[in-house]
Amino acid sequence: MKRCATLGIVCTLAAALPMCEQSKEQPPPPSLAGLGPLGEEAQAGQPPAVGGASAGSQAESAEQLWDDFSLLPAQPDRRDISAGLQMVRDARRAWLSGDIDHAIRMLQDALRWDPSIRSAWELLLEIQQEGGDLEGAAQTCIHLISSVTLHAFERAQLQQQCALLNRSAGRMEQAEELARQSVASSSGRLESLTTLTGILLERGNYREVIALLEGNIRFPGSDLEASAFNNLGAAYAAQGQLEQAEATYRRGLEINPRRTDILLNLSDVHRMNGQTGEMRETLQRILEIDPTHEEAARRLGR
Repeated sequence: MKRCATLGIVCTLAAALPMCEQSKEQPPPPSLAGLGPLGEEAQAGQPPAVGGASAGSQAESAEQLWDDFSLLPAQPDRRDISAGLQMVRDARRAWLSGDIDHAIRMLQDALRWDPSIRSAWELLLEIQQEGGDLEGAAQTCIHLISSVTLHAFERAQLQQQCALLNRSAGRMEQAEELARQSVASSSGRLESLTTLTGILLERGNYREVIALLEGNIRFPGSDLEASAFNNLGAAYAAQGQLEQAEATYRRGLEINPRRTDILLNLSDVHRMNGQTGEMRETLQRILEIDPTHEEAARRLGR
């Protein structure tokens, strides 16, 4: 859930799936270093040496690594690919042992030599997410999409997940673009539409949300459809179409009457209509479902 800044409406972004299989035996330490510069070995066309990163190299920006991909050989031979895969395996072992800096350095080396190694991108993304490096993860996800071969459905899913990562990193333009790509790749799947419309709500593009969702929620019954109704209702409310907003929220609650985000939005419609009794009743329903719901308790003066 995300609160839209303009009107305090709670909009829904489809939940992101895990980027890759979680096979860690233990979580790594939370610290995460940056990405270093391109090594001299790769610039010279030789397989890069694997080694620890200095404090200075770790301070380099992520863009430095990505820009230097133009210097790589177009098609590494099989020996080089195998070496890259071994670097990824070594990097995972280093990460699991807690040596994050060394793991990142090995992944950088593998990707400098062959940017198409998917497992290297996925492990780097996993490390960045675990370490809370949202900016780095958002960029890595984009480069993963552009660097590896993906089937259409797989591409749509990854574009959607990357849109959510970029939104979390505050990169709203990139998030919207990725969400639009996901909708196109998936031929308008509702999951992709829900992610896109959640981002559009945050950006204040209410008319497009209505245009995208109105008449396109054809098979209500799952929580995903409830989320789509929530976003559509939020767009109606933001446009002052309170009757349509209330009816749409209620359709979402027919699917899942325990969705506190939809109930909170419905209480806003009651408030805007001057229906104080209905508003308090709806807020009380939220607290019956979730006694720890701070916003509902605050609005009830508790």
